[in-house]
Amino acid sequence: MEKNVENIGVCRKNVVPLSTKNTLYMTDNILQNIIQSLSNRELASMTLIGLLSLYFISFQSIRKSSYQVIKTMLSPKILIPYSLLSLCIIAMCYMLQLVGMWRNEYLKDVILYSFTAFPLLMEVISYSSQQEFGQLVFKQVKYSALISAYLNIYTLGYIGELLLQFVLCFLSLSVAIVQVQSKQDQSSEQLLGCFNKVNMILGFAIIIFMLYQTYTHPIGSTLSMFLQSVALPTILTITIVPYLYMFTIYCAYDQWFVRLYYSVNKNKNEYRLRKKMLFHTCKINLHKIRYFEEHLKLFMFDSSQDFIFAIQQCDLEYQNIGKY
Repeated sequence: MEKNVENIGVCRKNVVPLSTKNTLYMTDNILQNIIQSLSNRELASMTLIGLLSLYFISFQSIRKSSYQVIKTMLSPKILIPYSLLSLCIIAMCYMLQLVGMWRNEYLKDVILYSFTAFPLLMEVISYSSQQEFGQLVFKQVKYSALISAYLNIYTLGYIGELLLQFVLCFLSLSVAIVQVQSKQDQSSEQLLGCFNKVNMILGFAIIIFMLYQTYTHPIGSTLSMFLQSVALPTILTITIVPYLYMFTIYCAYDQWFVRLYYSVNKNKNEYRLRKKMLFHTCKINLHKIRYFEEHLKLFMFDSSQDFIFAIQQCDLEYQNIGKY
């Protein structure tokens, strides 16, 4: 009897919880979907990036710099905004799944899109109006669609893609180096012209290959790849734009309120009053916030009455500008 109890206890220790099994199964399923959806072009790109990473990591100075970069990226001021942006993208993918528009092969494109979307957090901080966010949608969709189309549309074999990308990388680096040298040495211009002609010939060859593959393959598969390259980045960009806009508003107010705090000599009551008035006047109008930042001199007002009068005057000027 005692042996049976001991055996039962050992079995319980070896049993993996059901939730852990489900998590491992889902993770394994996701990884398999990603690997299966990778094209030869993407595998070749990953190979080259991996080899270059190993080469650069071999230098101690680069390893130290990489550690500092990772440490900076993990700081709350950077990690939280990027995490919220990721949540927006994940939420949209979940919505697509709920309405039956999600496919597992989209996961790779979503990950790729995320890497192109993360730099936008640094870019939008400098925006001064709502119109720039409309332009951002077009630009982001254009770049994401081009990258996605390049990776998804018909590819060569793995060795062919590896050689092609190695040659393209070599030519691109050579052009960059020769361009720098040509500013100091005029004789390098002929070499630069040769490299540009080779790049042009390779570009035409790739375009002809894609057109030939498009002609010889069924129109349905080509259309499906085209829609995946354009529709998915469009949906994801429209999803993240509201978050990017609110992030820009937050950053604008954050920088503004720091100056405001010191303009009242760290008087908390006066600071709260003026902060409330500024937010009540500008709200989430980015163009108006930028206008007030430029025209309202925070350090010029000693009393609340002067500050209130200055806000009213600035608001009136802004409204008059909007009429023209």
